[in-house]
Amino acid sequence: MDPQETLLEDVNIFQNCISALSDVQEDDQDIYFKSFPKHVRILDGISLLFVYEGSSEVCATTFIQQTGSATILWAKNSHQVPGEEEQKYMNGLCNLFVGQADTHDILKHVVKQCWKKVISRIVKTATVFPRPTKGQKNILGIEETTGRLERLREKLRRANAIDLETPVVEGLDRFIYALANANEASDFVTICQILQFAQLLTVKNAPDPKQVPPLFDYVQYRGIFKLAVYYRTILDLRSVCKRLKIKSLTLQQVSSFSANSHLNCKSSRYT
Repeated sequence: MDPQETLLEDVNIFQNCISALSDVQEDDQDIYFKSFPKHVRILDGISLLFVYEGSSEVCATTFIQQTGSATILWAKNSHQVPGEEEQKYMNGLCNLFVGQADTHDILKHVVKQCWKKVISRIVKTATVFPRPTKGQKNILGIEETTGRLERLREKLRRANAIDLETPVVEGLDRFIYALANANEASDFVTICQILQFAQLLTVKNAPDPKQVPPLFDYVQYRGIFKLAVYYRTILDLRSVCKRLKIKSLTLQQVSSFSANSHLNCKSSRYT
């Protein structure tokens, strides 16, 4: 088959999978996500947990909840059945959420599997910040007296992101240095710390025209937010599992979509 025809076939299959996911009806299912924006946010985040490559890989998901159990339907543009390592990752991920594991442990599990995608996002985010020179301080040129900075200082200290002796500007400098130097050979712990720090930086720190000067401009904030999605999704999904008392989590891969709207799924059950 011609390569172009093969590509078009792959695209069509994926589009059908997305249609299947979006066509799932709630009916008598008790969906927790009554807020549409939050529903979309967490689905975007869940999708990201199943994307491993730096580019050219896309995943779509939908979430159905019943009493004591939940099902995540997912489809990827690479519509192959998950291999042994991916199955192991999914199994472990679901067990961690159902078992209410520590958020840091879940993050480590995700980063290990999604390493290429995580690094790709970090490298892209680094490009929207000034390239730091060796020994440079206060890279963003932030005034220490900024009220927003004072609030961030307290938040970072409460989260143990910086200690009492570390100025918050120095903490931000460390973050930007870590972004600038991230690559495939980076230290695993450092990458996890970048994602955790990104989550802290995006909570109530979006650019606000009423407050001058903001810590980040819109492009910088958006870049950091894309990193924060990993940790934020873990927090959200862990909270959902706890609130709904979910004891069984099922993943279903959508493999095809027929004209009569019936889902043809390959599924694995994780508890």
